Amino acid sequence: MRARKLFTIAALLAASLAMGTGLAGRDNPDGKEDEDNPGSGGVDWTNYQTGGSYAIRIKNEANRGLVAFKDSVSAANLLGGVPKNKGDWGLKKDTTHFNQNADFSLIFITKEDYEAKKDNPNLLAEMNQKPFTRIFAAYNASGANEVPWIVSGKLGGNNKLVINNLTSYNMELRQDSPRGTTLGYAPYQANNTTLNMNDGSFYIFPVFKKYNALRDEIITIYPYAGDGLPMGDEFSFVNGQELTINAAKYTGANKSGFSSGAALLVIKNASEQGITVMEGIYVKKTETGISTINSGGEERTFTILMDSLSEGRYESSKQLSGWKIVNLGTREKAIAAATPLDADYRYTVTVDGDWNDGVDHVTVSTPVKGNGKITDEF
Repeated sequence: MRARKLFTIAALLAASLAMGTGLAGRDNPDGKEDEDNPGSGGVDWTNYQTGGSYAIRIKNEANRGLVAFKDSVSAANLLGGVPKNKGDWGLKKDTTHFNQNADFSLIFITKEDYEAKKDNPNLLAEMNQKPFTRIFAAYNASGANEVPWIVSGKLGGNNKLVINNLTSYNMELRQDSPRGTTLGYAPYQANNTTLNMNDGSFYIFPVFKKYNALRDEIITIYPYAGDGLPMGDEFSFVNGQELTINAAKYTGANKSGFSSGAALLVIKNASEQGITVMEGIYVKKTETGISTINSGGEERTFTILMDSLSEGRYESSKQLSGWKIVNLGTREKAIAAATPLDADYRYTVTVDGDWNDGVDHVTVSTPVKGNGKITDEF
C-alpha cells in the first residue's frame, strides 16, 4: 500500500511539473526575450521612464514591439526595446551612447526582425535600409529630455515607401500637413531608406531638419511651391505596393522657398537664479524638453509656432501674449513684445538682476531681432 502511495505522489509531481513546463512553454515558447518575457534575448525591455533614469522617451503608437538603435543597426548601437502601443517609455541613459549634445538617427526594427537576424551581423546591417522607421532625434546632456519621440501607428503594413535622399538636408516625412504625424526620416546622402506602410491613402509632406548642438536648437523648415503652398505628394498603398519618394523634388530649382512657420525665442539668463518660461499657466519647454534655464548666462531656445491658415500655410508673424519669466513658481516678470515676432527669425530676450532682492530688481528685455533668417542657415 505504501509503495502504491509513493508511486501515486511521484506521478502527481511529474504531471504537475509537466503541466508547469507546458504552461511556461505557452507563455514563452521560444525562450526569446520580448516585452512579455524579458531577460534572455539580449534586448533591455525595461521602462527607465519609471525610475527617471532614461536618456530619451518614446511613444510607440504602432501595434508592433520594436527594438531601437542609435545611428545604425548593429549590436554596438542597440539601445533597448519598446513594447507595442506604449505611450510613455524611457530608454536607458547609457553614457556609451548618450554623453553629449547631439542629433542622431533613432532607428527601429521589429522584434521579429531582430530575433531572426541578431546572430548574423551582415543580415542585421541590412535592416539599415529597411527599418520599421527612422526618427530624427536629439539628446541634451544637461537637460531633462522630456519630449517623447513618436512612432506613428500608420506604419507596419506590407507596403513599402522607398526614400531616396541625396540632398544635403535631413528629411522627415509627415502625414496630412507639414506639422502632421511623422512617418519616417531619411538622413542626407542616403538612398533606399524603406518604410513599411499600412494600406490606405496618404498626403505626405517633406520637412527638413537641422540640430544646432551649441544652442540646443532643432530647426524645422518647410519647402514651398510657386503657388505659396507647401510641397508634398499623395500616395495610395494596397496589397504590398512599393512606391518611391525623391527628396531632390523638393529642393534647389524645384522649390520657391523655405519657411520654418515659426520664430525662435532665445532666453538668456544673466540673472542670479534659475528661471522658467511660461505662457499663461503653462510651462514652456525647448524642443529637447528643457524648461529650467540656469543662471550664469545660460541660453535656451523656444519655438514660437505661427498660427495656421488654410492649406498648410501659416501667418507671417505672431504677437506674444502672456509670456513671462518665472522664478520659484511665484516671482514673475512679463516679456513685453511691442511688435509681433516675424516668422523665420531668431529673437533674444535677456534676463538680468537678483530675484532674491525682489522682482523690481530684475529686468527682462524686449525681444531683439537677429540679423539673418533661420532659413539662411540651411
